Amino acid sequence: MKIVQTLWSKPAEQSSEQVFDRLRGGWLDKRYHLISWAMSCLSCRRFYDEVELVTDAAGQALLIDLLDLPYTSIRCELDQLNHYHPSLWAMGKLYAYGIQDQPFLHIDSDVYLWARFRSEIEQAGLAVQNVEINHSYYRQVLEQLNERIALPQWMIAPLQADDLYSINAGILGGHDLEFIQNYVQQARGLIDKHQAAIVGVDNPGLTNTIFEQYLFYQLAQREGRPIVCYYPDPDPGDYSYLAHLYAVPQRSQYVHLIGKGNKTSPLLLEQLEERLRQEFPDYYYKIEALLADQLV
Repeated sequence: MKIVQTLWSKPAEQSSEQVFDRLRGGWLDKRYHLISWAMSCLSCRRFYDEVELVTDAAGQALLIDLLDLPYTSIRCELDQLNHYHPSLWAMGKLYAYGIQDQPFLHIDSDVYLWARFRSEIEQAGLAVQNVEINHSYYRQVLEQLNERIALPQWMIAPLQADDLYSINAGILGGHDLEFIQNYVQQARGLIDKHQAAIVGVDNPGLTNTIFEQYLFYQLAQREGRPIVCYYPDPDPGDYSYLAHLYAVPQRSQYVHLIGKGNKTSPLLLEQLEERLRQEFPDYYYKIEALLADQLV
């Protein structure tokens, strides 16, 4: 099984504060952004022989030239996406999904592994982290989008149901490349056609969850494609169980520090930093030296 990760730095026509936020990736400080990338890549490499990075020139300069992370292949192609609005951060991931020509699992850079994925995930036609149910912002953003653009009927029909389902793409991939490429074409087609209207909603960043996660689930349901989840039970929105760094590796082999709260928690950041120092000390001290020399 091939593992894929994506870093799209996105266009820099923003304020200095927005640029800083982008470079630190939502983390409390850029230090933890670097630590997270190192821990994620290295933990994947511990179990998988193929780990690919899809990135742009800035991402290659950071993760390869400076950090020297041991990716087995690098595709520096994402600068061609720089005409997209910077709020559309999922474009890099959608691009990475669409160019795969063999079964793969895409892993977010705030996901860390202490075991190989079980065979059910590795052999799935479609695999994701989990199904999400009734996250309030999906309905809110869908309704705003539906007022502005012509969404397909199969995307808006679920708004009439009591429960609204999506997936979480901390993990996304599988063997069904035909479906995945069609999914990417559908998502990118809508974004390309309606970008101005999409970024005009109240919080355009939330539209990424619609085109990456909600569309994936609804299209799979429409086509009768089963989805295998790392966590089988639908999640109602409390992701605290994904952040149990204190329980690895005995009781937890998968950690996803999803959300701003986890990325700014002093306790979790201290645990993450200590994990890197203990398990991959060479990279921990390399990051220390780069920061001390103000090279990042």
